[in-house]
Amino acid sequence: MVHGARSGSSSGRGLRGRVLFQASASGSPSVPPPMATGSGEFTSPQPRGPVAGPSSVSPSVAAAAGPASVSPPLAAGSGQSTHSPNIVVGSVPEDAVSLQEGGGNFYESTLREVWINGDKIEPAQASQFITRTIQAHFPGPIHRFNDFPMEVQKLLYQMFMSNHLFTRRSDEARSRLVWTMTARSIFKHLMYNARKNVEKVSQSADPTLWRERAPSWMRRDYWETLCNIWAAERWQQTSTIIKVNRDPNPEANMHTSGSVSFATHQSRLGKEIKWLPTFQEVFDKTHKKKGTDQYISDRAREVAESYSQQMTEKYAGEDEKPQLDPEVWVAASGAPKKGHVYGFGHNMDTSRVLSSASSSAS
Repeated sequence: MVHGARSGSSSGRGLRGRVLFQASASGSPSVPPPMATGSGEFTSPQPRGPVAGPSSVSPSVAAAAGPASVSPPLAAGSGQSTHSPNIVVGSVPEDAVSLQEGGGNFYESTLREVWINGDKIEPAQASQFITRTIQAHFPGPIHRFNDFPMEVQKLLYQMFMSNHLFTRRSDEARSRLVWTMTARSIFKHLMYNARKNVEKVSQSADPTLWRERAPSWMRRDYWETLCNIWAAERWQQTSTIIKVNRDPNPEANMHTSGSVSFATHQSRLGKEIKWLPTFQEVFDKTHKKKGTDQYISDRAREVAESYSQQMTEKYAGEDEKPQLDPEVWVAASGAPKKGHVYGFGHNMDTSRVLSSASSSAS
């Protein structure tokens, strides 16, 4: 959804708006260029707004960056152009004025609306934007997002905020934290998919044989260094430990929804069935094998059947049932473990269910 113009914005948003407009008006993309090839170091993007200097000032605002005094207009018939009367020295051009606070705010009219759901930013397009910016500004042979230089993390966050607007003011206070969590998860999946894809293509689990097959978005020398890191004995041991810790309860990691959030699945299913789906309908959609009515595991089937039966008994004779009954779900799925509720994605708000679990325990 594209957000309409809103007056009374903060000065910070107004500044970002003017910068974004000036960058797009000059024909440059909204995403700053990646680092220089072969440098091996992160290169900060060029300033997106006009700065002092003849090469960086667009003709439309050159007068504002020019000298304080202007020669008087030449006499008519001299064969040379005269100073434009529409732009006064030191003033802002008329089209730029409309971007300032309270002046029409073209910038905010183009912002994409986003919101926080659990510990993830919705809708899915927000994650796609974060993915593209990470790929465009990948700073080096790094396999963990936490190891990104802070100036790069700050740049990526500012780029996101320059293109999006949170629909709830309360979300803005958490925006940096949740953006970081989302970016960390996205980068983890990027690295995982890169390894799995090259392993499939090369038909080898040996990272030293992957060096010639770098992803299209990553520099070749970065990829080669990462392959050496993955081939190291220490990294292999750590990876094995993680797999062993996950294997005792493989069903906890099984679902068919991939990294797509619950809210996105609910929205897609709603468009398909023409009504707002219940939690169980979304659960069935993400825990059944595609094209069949068979659940992906015995536990998924048992939980779904138990929840359905208890909901029927509890709300017998009533016209409507709630989208989700937390108490019934806890009774059917079992107590949460380490703050995680079975059937809930890691980006869902589990506060209601955890509260119900605490009440049941007491």
